[in-house]
Amino acid sequence: MLNIYYYPKANNCNQYANNTIKAISASLECDVQNAPCLKEFVKRPLTYILAKRVDYLIVNWLESELSNKEGKISILGTLKFFVYLVFFKLVADKLIYVRHNMYPHNMHGVSAKIAQHITNIAEKLFCYKKVAHSGHLTHAGYIYIPHPLYDSVDFSEINKGEYFIIFGKIERYKNIESVINEWNNENLLIIAGAVGDCDYLREIMLLAENKNKNVKFEARFIPEEEASRLVGNSKGVILAHAEKDMIASGSFFYALSLGVPIIAKKQPFFEWLVNDEKIKSVYVYEDFTELNNIAYFRIEISADLILKEATELFGEEKVQKCWKEMLK
Repeated sequence: MLNIYYYPKANNCNQYANNTIKAISASLECDVQNAPCLKEFVKRPLTYILAKRVDYLIVNWLESELSNKEGKISILGTLKFFVYLVFFKLVADKLIYVRHNMYPHNMHGVSAKIAQHITNIAEKLFCYKKVAHSGHLTHAGYIYIPHPLYDSVDFSEINKGEYFIIFGKIERYKNIESVINEWNNENLLIIAGAVGDCDYLREIMLLAENKNKNVKFEARFIPEEEASRLVGNSKGVILAHAEKDMIASGSFFYALSLGVPIIAKKQPFFEWLVNDEKIKSVYVYEDFTELNNIAYFRIEISADLILKEATELFGEEKVQKCWKEMLK
């Protein structure tokens, strides 16, 4: 039986980690444990130095350490990034690096390029295989494994409302202002989620007020049951993120899990889904005239069809099969 560590530690708030661990455990009939952190190693170094190494250690989001609060390269964070990788090589035979972003969301310009380059080098030096949740990166040596879906809700409670939604943590990188600025729709636009950037929230609220746009804000932590209803009752989820850091979007998979169509800014991930996977649940736009046209006229897909597509492309069986093929 394989012994596998997973980093970072899973918790009840992270469905992605929990569902990934569940898929790996089920596909290989093994126990996936939380990887130790550096603090644990410092407290009991001999425990890990003398212990038998596990077969695999699956690493997620470690590149986030490279960025400081200002979105610049962190020298201390870069050191921590490499120390973690050395430590992981000490405790595991093989590292699997799951690349969620090309570089941290809050980084731009030279800092973003440096962070991307550092992560690329680290993957080559330390990792047995590298994984991405989008097939558009297979040409760069990544193994495609579908992103798991989120837990569904009781659809007997879903009653579609006359609104579209931008859902998730309110952060500057999500480009929400571009949607507000050009929103020209009789349907309400709801922006809902916990606040990650208070200054940015004030800016977009003022923009909506000054432009007299049909926009409502639910800027707060939204409990899971309420979030499911809010997103599930919408006519569609809008994803406006336009930077090149994104590989796949968690908000996309959340919407798909609820049977909700997605209107997304043109990105390699969404183009791959539409062109290669022939997904019908995603409507890609290049400009905001097209966004408004899609919201007005073009969404003609049922929740049942969306859920069928979601299960075929990202369901438990598909995710388990891909992990098993890679780790067998």
